[in-house]
Amino acid sequence: AIQTNGTIAFAGFSAIAATLVGRYATDGTLDTSFFTVGYINPAFPDQAIAPSLGIVMDSGGELVVGEGLSTDGAQFQYGVQKFLSDGILDTAFHTDGSATSFITDFAPGQMQTRLSRDREGRLLTFGYSDQETDFLVYRYLSNGELDTSFDTDARQLTDIFGEEESGGRGVVTANDKTVQTGVGIEDTDPDAALVRLRNDGSLDTAFHSDGKATLGLDNVEMGLAVG
Repeated sequence: AIQTNGTIAFAGFSAIAATLVGRYATDGTLDTSFFTVGYINPAFPDQAIAPSLGIVMDSGGELVVGEGLSTDGAQFQYGVQKFLSDGILDTAFHTDGSATSFITDFAPGQMQTRLSRDREGRLLTFGYSDQETDFLVYRYLSNGELDTSFDTDARQLTDIFGEEESGGRGVVTANDKTVQTGVGIEDTDPDAALVRLRNDGSLDTAFHSDGKATLGLDNVEMGLAVG
């Protein structure tokens, strides 16, 4: 994520403490105004594994990082953390700077692949449900609470063909439509798949009649990026 002043924020994974978040100055050196050393290995509450999988930045330099969380390396859930411009966790965000979401009835878990922000400041995480193998989107309010105006429970699970499928990256359009790409499986054949949701989280039936479109060319196709 690149701020208007040219500084570059990054997020990733460290074998030492899982999550890694930092910022570079315009000359390529670590920006020491960010947590005094230019980076932070923040612990996510009660989680042993928390690789960063997405990052967004606002005009004030505050960062939101999306993470894939696990206590045992097998059962994953979504996580989001917000940092002030100085690298400190923002305790106004879900009381401690960290928020999680997990579908208990769809264990073993969900994997997050992308984080985005809409024009109202709401946060959307994109990925898939590991057991249901459906496309999965969560939406959070700007304060870190789950947004229940999005499909009533803050999440949308979308099945493509009823097979083992994987939702990937997603974006929010200028007119508040949510678009996610990924892979749909039809008769063991992987097809590129695209899903579009309305602002309320429901499938947008103005898009390919059912909110879902696929492309199969009798080979292996995968939707990997959308923008």
